[in-house]
Amino acid sequence: MSETQTSQENAVVVPKYDQLTDKINQIYNFKKDKLGNKRSSVEIPTPVPSVEGIVAILQEGGKKLELLQDVLADYIRGAVGEWVGDNADASAENFKANDFSWEALANKPKQDRRQVTITPEQWAAFFEDYKKVMSVASKKTEEQLDNACKVYGAKFAMFKTDKKTLEALKGQLTIYADATESGDEHVEILDLLLRRLETYLKADDPAALAAAL
Repeated sequence: MSETQTSQENAVVVPKYDQLTDKINQIYNFKKDKLGNKRSSVEIPTPVPSVEGIVAILQEGGKKLELLQDVLADYIRGAVGEWVGDNADASAENFKANDFSWEALANKPKQDRRQVTITPEQWAAFFEDYKKVMSVASKKTEEQLDNACKVYGAKFAMFKTDKKTLEALKGQLTIYADATESGDEHVEILDLLLRRLETYLKADDPAALAAAL
């Protein structure tokens, strides 16, 4: 056996490491089909640019930088879109750009930074399940359940300063979450609604502040 062969056999194999990419395990869940069948969740190590990768994109420019700018613009547009949807009087005149700077958005609580796109079909499925479950669990009338779903669909915009009503709605959502057998299918909507409730419940009451002046 030659010396070259021996050195090759004893060589240590070092796995390749991509310094420009982080692998983040993402779990992809699926909803039940019309027959009640549900595909098993899939976990995939998803490549995401690391800090070094982002620096490289900025230095290289081109299409990579263009995509990064598109992603940033889409995120900010989504944040502004939520504000517009929550405020019936939203306009260019009362829009505060500083509230949507990258720094302002980054300093929001982590759970509030996450944006979720929910389709009309997802909302419809949630409303259907909510009314079916709550007609038994809470003994609410059909009219009451329809009204509650309208409030959920508007993400509490009409009651965002009415903490008594918000607490009542939070209680109803808790009852639903405990009673439904389809919670996994509606987890994104439930998470969105509960996070929005917490935001409004923690907000200062304008009337109380005015009374204390």
